[in-house]
Amino acid sequence: MHFKREPGSADTTIMGLRGALAFSVVTLTLGMIGCCDTIHGRLQTIPLRVEPSGATVTVSPDEPDRSVTVAPGRLILHRKGTYVVHVVKDGYQPVDEVVTHERSALRWLNLAMIHPAFWGAGLIVDEATGAGYNLTPEALNVTLAPASTSASETAGR
Repeated sequence: MHFKREPGSADTTIMGLRGALAFSVVTLTLGMIGCCDTIHGRLQTIPLRVEPSGATVTVSPDEPDRSVTVAPGRLILHRKGTYVVHVVKDGYQPVDEVVTHERSALRWLNLAMIHPAFWGAGLIVDEATGAGYNLTPEALNVTLAPASTSASETAGR
């Protein structure tokens, strides 16, 4: 014996509301994710090569989990930032390199991958999280020059 539900009955109305609620939650969740945040995230890894190796590297402003790195290595930085990378080693002249951010072309994928009703939300998420940016340069290659000796030091020898 089968019972047939009549359209408009309480059971079919509840099922319709659940389906609509589930669809709304999924749509809003996907709409609130920025495209760049999904594709390449909020952090960027910058490979770091220093000649000679063994130099001490500090980054300003300081990143929470790292203030000193020994090169060679890699820096993991928030995409929405501007940094000064200071490289020092005894017997060599220190070097400062600047890492800046620029808008990523991926930001415009929000227009292609997100429903038009949520374009603004995707762009706002990418802007707020920093995921809509790329750091430049994409890699740091630093060659330290030997520290020069002054004329007074050489004259005393």
